[in-house]
Amino acid sequence: IYGYRADVTRFLFFCKTALEFLKSENKKIDILHIHDWHTSIIAPLYKEIYSKDKLEIKKIVLSIHNLKYQGFSKPKDIDNLGFDGRYFLQDEKLKDPNRPRTLNLLKGGISYSDLIVPVSETYAKEIFLKANEKNLHKVIEKNKKKIKGIINGIDPKYWDPKTDKFLKHKFTEDFSIKKLIDLKKKNKKDLQKYLNLDQVDKPLICSIGRLVPQKGPSLIKKSLQTALKNNAQFVLLGDVFDKKTTKEFYKLKSDLKNNSNVSILFEHNEKLAHLIFAAADFVIIPSLFEPCGLTQMIGFKYGAVPIVRKTGGLADSVFDLDDKKIDKEKRNGFSFEKFSEAQVESATKRAL
Repeated sequence: IYGYRADVTRFLFFCKTALEFLKSENKKIDILHIHDWHTSIIAPLYKEIYSKDKLEIKKIVLSIHNLKYQGFSKPKDIDNLGFDGRYFLQDEKLKDPNRPRTLNLLKGGISYSDLIVPVSETYAKEIFLKANEKNLHKVIEKNKKKIKGIINGIDPKYWDPKTDKFLKHKFTEDFSIKKLIDLKKKNKKDLQKYLNLDQVDKPLICSIGRLVPQKGPSLIKKSLQTALKNNAQFVLLGDVFDKKTTKEFYKLKSDLKNNSNVSILFEHNEKLAHLIFAAADFVIIPSLFEPCGLTQMIGFKYGAVPIVRKTGGLADSVFDLDDKKIDKEKRNGFSFEKFSEAQVESATKRAL
């Protein structure tokens, strides 16, 4: 739904349409929940305009999934909605701290919303760090009393190995360990056959998601190489965007084209993603930063143990199996502190 040149225009008109629809319904709204820059403009438009025009919303809650993406527009973009764009080009309103002629939509959402919810408790703390606040330090500090981190979650109906329409061999946590392992192995054989991997019983690590700097592609590559050196298999399913990563990973795929213990696919494939989770023993998530992360939660549901860097929501949900300071019942994965190849290699080896 996003990733187009006209994203700002599309979402601005979507937000205006949403407000117009709510006004036409003539109902009092207790809480309006908006997300990221894409719908942030709703908060200032309501507080400045629609609250005076037969629309009543008691509170507006803004969830921040990623502070890096803020949504920049010009006053004329607001003019095109039928409002005065220059009115919002003020320091206390939407004016971007570093671009005096630009509106920052996420800043507007933060300033005008009644509650701000970063998608994990740790990320709620991390956004106050200068390295992470992405030029919005002053507005974050000013609104700190409104900020409360709440960890995100997955759709339990869509991601459920008991009812998953993409799986031939379904399973549930209620099964015995032996039965679970047997069904995981059957799913692994299905995946190995589908991807032309060696059909042998060895550990399988997967990586699923966008290959962008935030996700640590260099560390994913290192984990892949470590897996192959330690008699394991690796499946990567992801989209590449920037030229450097594209070149690096296409070369990696070419170099490993005759290796039947690895599969690298550059595509978005929902059916295959479900099968990979059901087949994998581990899922690697070595993010530079991760506001919440859903991949580890899917991994838990499908019996793929997460290997993660300790940041954001990953730090709030994955607890190292070798950390004796943590209660045994809470330990559920493998983690490492520093964003380094040495540490991801060590964590991968420990998992294997």
